[in-house]
Amino acid sequence: MLTVALIIFAWLEPLHAFSSTEITSSSPAAGTGIRIRRLEADTNFLFPTNAKRLTEFLMDVTYGECRPFSSAWAQRAVIDATARSELYSRLAYYQKELILDENGAVSSGSGAIFIAEDEENNCELVGFVDIGASLWDSKQRMFQLPMNDDNLKRRASIELVPYVSNLVVDTRVRRRGIGKRLMEACDAEVTGWRTKCATNSISLEVTLTNQVALDFYRAMGYVIAKGSSSTPGTEMKREGDSFRMEDVQRCLMQKELMQSSSP
Repeated sequence: MLTVALIIFAWLEPLHAFSSTEITSSSPAAGTGIRIRRLEADTNFLFPTNAKRLTEFLMDVTYGECRPFSSAWAQRAVIDATARSELYSRLAYYQKELILDENGAVSSGSGAIFIAEDEENNCELVGFVDIGASLWDSKQRMFQLPMNDDNLKRRASIELVPYVSNLVVDTRVRRRGIGKRLMEACDAEVTGWRTKCATNSISLEVTLTNQVALDFYRAMGYVIAKGSSSTPGTEMKREGDSFRMEDVQRCLMQKELMQSSSP
């Protein structure tokens, strides 16, 4: 269980789980009753309501419930605690970096977690996405939020880039364009970061065998980065009553944002 807990930080970044219907949804009523909003940070580390909500949703949608007292149930207790702590830290970091204008609108920031809630069903959580201004190490080919490690900023191979992680949409929600709307929220968020980031593009990583995710991001305007090669990684898999880590290959995808015209 300890090994799983230690790897959770690497696993948490590139998770992209959503229904294949998100790709083809073109209904005029797409998104009806769904509210997309920025999730605020928790104020109590011992009772992190929002981080707990995200963790339970992510694990339930991705891996399903675990039989009580099974190996998976015991492993998930460790995984949940680690993921909850990480999400708590990310929400706190994003809120600390957030700057609002005189009208209360976002003028600058370093990231956000956007959630999708079903207003027709007691604001049930049906999706979320994490977008952060992350440090990209071109030599080690890794992304990391600059929350604690200032030394990363001093290396020549490091640059600050917008990075999407943890897009999760409940597979029970069909043809409502939730994944699309969450990604559009990321696009809008990044427009305020252009003075701090080294690029005008958004990056993300996708497992090469995840064809649903690849097709979805291509439909959203993402392409495999030029000159990039696949990078090794690990993903958590559920097998009956246990979890295990599996080696995978990922590709880097990017989307160029349109430059805003000068007034």
